[in-house]
Amino acid sequence: MLSPPALENNDQFLRLATVFGNHHLPVPQVFSTNLTSGFFLMQDLGSQHLQELYGTATETPALTAAIETLVQLSTVDDPAIPPYTAERLTTELGLFDEWFVQKFLQQQLDEATFRSICSQLVDSAEQQPKSCVHRDYHCRNLLYQNGRLGIVDFQVKQWFDYMAIQRQLKAIGIFARLLTRSCFENPRPECNARMKAMILAAGKGTRLAPLTDTTPKPLLELAGKPLIVWQIEALAAAGVQQVVINLHHLGQQISNTLGDGSGYGVDICYSQEPELLETGGGIINALPLLGDEPFWLLNGDIWTDFDFSQLPQNLPENRPVHIVLTDKPANRTSGDFTYQDGQVTGRGGEYVYCGIAVINPQLFKGQATRHFSFRDTLFALIRSGKLGAQIHAGRWHDIGTLAVGATCAVIWAPADPLWLSVAIICGIGLGHLYDHWAHLHHDDDQATLSRIGQRHQTHRSPHLEYLFAGLGRIAKAAGQVQPEHIAYTEKVMTQMGLTVPVRQQAKAWFRDGKNSNFPIQALSRECLQPTEQGSASRQSMLRCFCTLVAIEPSDAALSQLKLLGGYLGFAPNRVAREYGDIASRYQRQTSKQDKPSAKTDQNAAPDPALKAAYALLQVDTKATFDRVKHAYRQQVSRSHPDKLAANATPADKQAAQDKMVALRNALELIKAHSI
Repeated sequence: MLSPPALENNDQFLRLATVFGNHHLPVPQVFSTNLTSGFFLMQDLGSQHLQELYGTATETPALTAAIETLVQLSTVDDPAIPPYTAERLTTELGLFDEWFVQKFLQQQLDEATFRSICSQLVDSAEQQPKSCVHRDYHCRNLLYQNGRLGIVDFQVKQWFDYMAIQRQLKAIGIFARLLTRSCFENPRPECNARMKAMILAAGKGTRLAPLTDTTPKPLLELAGKPLIVWQIEALAAAGVQQVVINLHHLGQQISNTLGDGSGYGVDICYSQEPELLETGGGIINALPLLGDEPFWLLNGDIWTDFDFSQLPQNLPENRPVHIVLTDKPANRTSGDFTYQDGQVTGRGGEYVYCGIAVINPQLFKGQATRHFSFRDTLFALIRSGKLGAQIHAGRWHDIGTLAVGATCAVIWAPADPLWLSVAIICGIGLGHLYDHWAHLHHDDDQATLSRIGQRHQTHRSPHLEYLFAGLGRIAKAAGQVQPEHIAYTEKVMTQMGLTVPVRQQAKAWFRDGKNSNFPIQALSRECLQPTEQGSASRQSMLRCFCTLVAIEPSDAALSQLKLLGGYLGFAPNRVAREYGDIASRYQRQTSKQDKPSAKTDQNAAPDPALKAAYALLQVDTKATFDRVKHAYRQQVSRSHPDKLAANATPADKQAAQDKMVALRNALELIKAHSI
């Protein structure tokens, strides 16, 4: 430890470390010192703060150890610990008047009255029983590792009594002093110390594999600095002093790198996610750390020159979320949202979400922690007209969705802007090569799937059974099978040319795969047997699984994809790369489809069949294709055969099946006229 002698009382720290160590308290052992230079060679008690264990299985034993240690601490009796004096108590009470009342509130207390109050408090303190305490004994100064508690930051331990009023008045004065000094010495917009921010950093970053196999995405370096450090520094410059970061994938690396945030001028605390909760679930899980006031939200995989001080600090009641938009990048044919007069008015359009938002936590009040995407919340707010927005005209990059070549180029590019521009251009070129590669594989997949289907007409194929059981497993992973899952599975059946009896059997395998007890791993062993088409079949199945995940992505589905790919003999890096390529391609395809109008004149009378398709889906003929897809999902959800009662007649079941086919045909017809 380096502790400059001019700034710290190292003699006292060493004395207290010796005293507490002699009383068997869990303080770090000091092996060697150089008090002149301020160097200490000390025992490492770890880096996991007690706060990080809240809500985990270790919370109860850790808190029990903290309470037992506190009781043990109160029994320490040693002359090396100086007592509190009346003079010291009076000085500390003066902090309240000087820094909080006079400098922060800019008010004036009646001097005689305040002096009388202080005198009563000091006299009361002098008469009360005294014991030794750690005056900053809280979850950020307590470490817990391997079942053992560790105490740090005990330079100013003294005799102290339990006097709540004196303690609180002094604390108010101290925090007012910190705030006032911070604002005068390092001006921040509106000195907004109460504003908190959350950085979403729990994801696995699978699209950046293999880089993220050993390094969490927020710690990947951009121009020589971790991406998340760029973000924290920008937040600190805007006045944020408290940052919450959610952690899951390689989260210990992030907390070890950033620590408590003191090196960046902020106070960082961490929201642990034993299992990934997606963006929306991660926000709800962190609410106890974020409080009841609006906070800023920032995706952990973006870089921008946005000035965060331009964000609102309060939100109107009718707009509980406010987001930042920017013009869609040149490599995208369609944006995420439409915008007008400070409000998001719809989906599609020319703007994309920057991954920056202001959120009123009351929006999620009373909601249980669950898996869901924050984008679902945004879409719901758009429908109710309650999503506010502003436009950022500066630079912005989504590191998580750049093509693999572009990502690597940006991450490793020198800080020089010219090299950064060259890197991005090269990366986009590599991205186009990946698109061409993926298109060739798509054609090969159709041929391979057709061969698997033809082979099954004559004898059992384990590849066919594994394929549809795996599709069922992925579809069920997030909790509920979506219409898009069913539509894609039926599309695969069509590509394979399955007969009606075999299609029914494939549907049965799909249902079997949804059952977590189905022995899908045992089935995969048959797929690994060497055959003439075995390797191509496994690759085509993997790409089918990746496509289904890309249609409705979730952390649970990605986990199943990794397992299913592993059962087929593919390494995690290979599965991640395959998924990244297919997900990027699928995203570009859907963005091309999410636009209004047909190829024909808008004023011309629509084709009767097309008009009937819109009517079946109950949407206007001028609706965007994104709106059409939404209507299709609603219709499928209402009319799906699974919704029929157990005593439904065969005629009812057939009518429901026919309705599914008609809805799908209507969607395909509209899609064909929208491109």
